[in-house]
Amino acid sequence: MNNVDLKRMNVNRFCKCIIVTILLALLVSCSKEKLDGVSTDFDKKTSSYKHINNGGIKDNENLPYNIDAITGATMTIEGAGVYTSIPLSVREIENTTNGQVKGKYRDKNGVFYYEGLDLYYLLYDMKDGDNGIKLTDKSYKVILKNSNRESISEFTLEEVKKAHDDKRPILLAYGVGDNDEEVIAPFVYDGKEKGSHSLGYVDKLKNEDGCIKLVYDVDTYGKNNYKEFANVAYVYVAEEKEPGFKHVNNTVNPLYNDSKYTDYIITFRGSELKNEITMTVKDIENVVKYDNKNQVVKNGMGVRDEYSLANNAYWYVNTYEGVDLYKYLMYLGMEDAKTMGLKKARTTLVKFIAADGAESNETFSIDTLSYPDAFGFYKKNSNDKNDGTYISTNEDLVKLGYPVLLAYGVNYYPYTITKADEAYVSGLSNSGGPMHVVFGKTQYNHPNGSNQIQYLDTVVVGEDILYNTHTYTDDENIKKYKDDTLKIVIKNEKDEIINEKVVSVEEIENLVYGENVSKQDKKLYKLKDHYETSANGNVESHIYEGVDLNNFLLEYIKLTGLNGSIEFKSQNEEVKVSLDSLFKEGYNNVLKR
Repeated sequence: MNNVDLKRMNVNRFCKCIIVTILLALLVSCSKEKLDGVSTDFDKKTSSYKHINNGGIKDNENLPYNIDAITGATMTIEGAGVYTSIPLSVREIENTTNGQVKGKYRDKNGVFYYEGLDLYYLLYDMKDGDNGIKLTDKSYKVILKNSNRESISEFTLEEVKKAHDDKRPILLAYGVGDNDEEVIAPFVYDGKEKGSHSLGYVDKLKNEDGCIKLVYDVDTYGKNNYKEFANVAYVYVAEEKEPGFKHVNNTVNPLYNDSKYTDYIITFRGSELKNEITMTVKDIENVVKYDNKNQVVKNGMGVRDEYSLANNAYWYVNTYEGVDLYKYLMYLGMEDAKTMGLKKARTTLVKFIAADGAESNETFSIDTLSYPDAFGFYKKNSNDKNDGTYISTNEDLVKLGYPVLLAYGVNYYPYTITKADEAYVSGLSNSGGPMHVVFGKTQYNHPNGSNQIQYLDTVVVGEDILYNTHTYTDDENIKKYKDDTLKIVIKNEKDEIINEKVVSVEEIENLVYGENVSKQDKKLYKLKDHYETSANGNVESHIYEGVDLNNFLLEYIKLTGLNGSIEFKSQNEEVKVSLDSLFKEGYNNVLKR
C-alpha cells in the first residue's frame, strides 16, 4: 500500500469520526424533550403536591408531610433591594393559591412535574398586608440561597420577568411528580445520616433536600453552575452596585462616609495594653488593605469571610469584613500569646462593653484569640428540629479557622448606628454599629449570633484599669489630682446667686465610673467626643472625655431654668457663660458636624 492510499484511509476514518460525533450530538439534542409552558389550570386547594394536604394521604392527616417541622419552616425574603425582611412559612406559601403553577422541568435527575410558587409573583404581586413584599427602586437582582445561606443561583429581575412571560417561570417548588403524575409527593428533609432517608421519601421521585426547592430551566437562566434542583431558604434581593464594607471614602453611597461613622470612637484599655488607646472607625478601617482585585490582602490584619451564626433556633450566614482582633491588639502594643506564656494567655481575658455600658456575654482568652481554629463554620442539620434532642456529628462542621472580628460591614454594606439613620437598609438590618464584634461557633449549639456584640464602645484586655480617670488609674502622679475641686456658681438675671456647689474630680468621675452607677446614669453622664481647640493660632480637633455638662447641671446640680449665667472657678481660672448659650449645640468645623 502506497502513501497515497494510507492518506485516503486516514481521511476516510477522520470523516467517519466527525459524522459519528455529529450524529451523537444530534441524538443527545433530540433526546431532550421540549418542555411545554406551565399550567395554572389545576385544583390548587386539594393538590397532592402540597404538604398542607399531606401529599394526598388520607389515612393520616399529618404524617408524613403535614407536620410543623415542615409547614412551619420559613423562607426569608431579604436584602438591600426590599424594604423589610419578610419570613414566609411553607404553610403560607402553599395557602397562597394565586401565583402557583405546575409544569415539567429538567435537571440532572431527569424530567419531572413540579408545582410551586412563581418567583415573579412572590416579588411583584405579594405586596399586601404586614408580610407584604415591597421592592425598592434600586432592586436589580435576586440571589437564591440554601438553608445554609450558600448561594445556589442568581438572576436579574429582568430574567425573572422574562421567564414568567415565557411561561417557563422560576419556581419555588414544594412538590414533585413523575411524568404521568401517577406518583406525587411533597419534598422532605434529608435523612439523619448519610445514605438514610426521611419519612415520606419516595425513591422514584428523589423528593428529599426540601422542603422548598429552586426549580427552573437551568440551560436558559441563572448565572451559577446549577445542575441539580436544591433547597432554597433565602431569597436575597440585591442592588446592582453595592457600596462595599467600609465607611471611609465610600463614594458609592457617601452617607456612609459621614463623620458620625468614620470618627466614631472605639476605646481600647486594660492591663495588657498598659494604657488607654483611643481609635476611630477610620483608624481601624485604614489598616485593612485591598489588592488590585479589591480583595482583602492575605496575611494582613483584614478579614473578609462568611460566618455561620445562630440565634438559638434561627441560623444564618453573612459575609463580614473587619480586622482580626488578636492581630489588632498586638498592633496596639499587646504581647503575643507565645511571649505572654501559656498560663497567662489562658487566664488573660478580653471583654467588650457596648455604648450603653452593658458588658458582653462572651469573653475570650488571649490564647483563644490567637487560635482561629477554636472557631468554626457549622451547617444546621436538617434533622435538628430545635427541640434540643439533636446530637451533632462531625459532618455538621464545615471548616475551622475563623478569627474574632472587629467588623465594620456586613454583606457589602457598612454598619449604621441606629435604624433611624438615613443610610440604614431595612432589608439588611445593618444597624447596631458602626462596629460589631463577630465570631464563629465554638461548637454546634453555640448561640454566637445572639452573643454578637453590637454598638461596640470599649475593648478591655486583662484587668480593667481606668487609665482615663484620676480616681481609678494606677498612676500615682495622676491619682493625686482626684481631690481637686471645682466651684460652680449659678446666678439669676439680676446676678444673684441661686445655687452654689463645690464638687471634686472624684465625685464627677464617679457619676460615670462609680461602683453602683446604673447603665442608665452612665449613659446619661458619660461623654467622649471630638472638640475643637485653638493652638498656636490653628484650630485643631482633639478627643476629650468627661461628663455631659448639660445633664450634669440639670440632673446633678438641679438647675431649674436657663435664664441667667453660670461661673466655673478653679484655682487659676474663672469662666462665666450665659446658660442660654451653654445649652446650644456646637459645631466642629474640622469634622464638619
